[in-house]
Amino acid sequence: MWFHGLDTDFETLSDPYSFPPSKMNGIKLRRSFVSFGFSFGDQEGIKDKVEIIESSIGYRVFVEAGVKIHKALLRPQVYAEASMYDEHEYTHKTLMEKLVEHAHEVVVAIEFVALFWTLVPSFELLSWIVNHYSSPAVFGVGLFVALVVQCFVWTCYLWIVQAASVVTSRLMKFDGVYMTFITLGASIPVWSFWWLFWGTPMFPLFLRFMGSKVEGRLLYHGGTALQDYFNLTFADKTVIDDGKVIGHSAVFKKLRYGPTRAAGLMQPGSMVIDGDSLDDGKEYGPWRLVRGSDNDQSTSFPLSP
Repeated sequence: MWFHGLDTDFETLSDPYSFPPSKMNGIKLRRSFVSFGFSFGDQEGIKDKVEIIESSIGYRVFVEAGVKIHKALLRPQVYAEASMYDEHEYTHKTLMEKLVEHAHEVVVAIEFVALFWTLVPSFELLSWIVNHYSSPAVFGVGLFVALVVQCFVWTCYLWIVQAASVVTSRLMKFDGVYMTFITLGASIPVWSFWWLFWGTPMFPLFLRFMGSKVEGRLLYHGGTALQDYFNLTFADKTVIDDGKVIGHSAVFKKLRYGPTRAAGLMQPGSMVIDGDSLDDGKEYGPWRLVRGSDNDQSTSFPLSP
């Protein structure tokens, strides 16, 4: 992103999709956490860059052009039109924190390579069919079977990464695998065609396989916004219409995760995060962070920026 003009550093953790190439030269990032869905303005006539320095920016925050955010915490889904400054202290990284960062990069590289190996089973199956049968009809059936195998392998791979992330985060207090699991959790369900089962009785089977608890009937049409499956519970008669159910949150360098319970009707844009439990039979949203009763079982551990 540097080649497109993004003024950032290695200590900033951000979502690359929030910075389109045409606007990258309009923002400066330093030692900050920028959550998913962030956006910023670029009004004509305002030459000053948006500055985010030593700050934590929540989900779907919009910052107006020229606004400077220094040492501040912005909660999810807010509109920042004025500069702000908070007086919290920023501590520089220790040697151990830097080593953890390098370990995180190694884990990402390993999981990236492993992801390519997940293509082998379906490729070998399709190759065997092509080599043994010349009929176009058989090839079509074989291609369909290969796609089913590929989707199954990807789903199993996500389950394995989730298991590894839980073990490393809870026992070793290392979040490198967990962060990759969060990323894969947003992409692999799309690659594996989970969306074909949205709104059907089959989708809760995927959730149960991934470790979620489904207490009864569930009508899900929530997009790919499910994270931390092992921490999620869905109450009976729950309807999720493009809502987000997430079992973690991050503030500055702290990643917190804990049980999350979805219930009632979640309208488009509504989001429930870790440690919250929604009430049965109620309607939530739209386009807001839903806060339920706090859950003391949530835990936290350092987040490598």
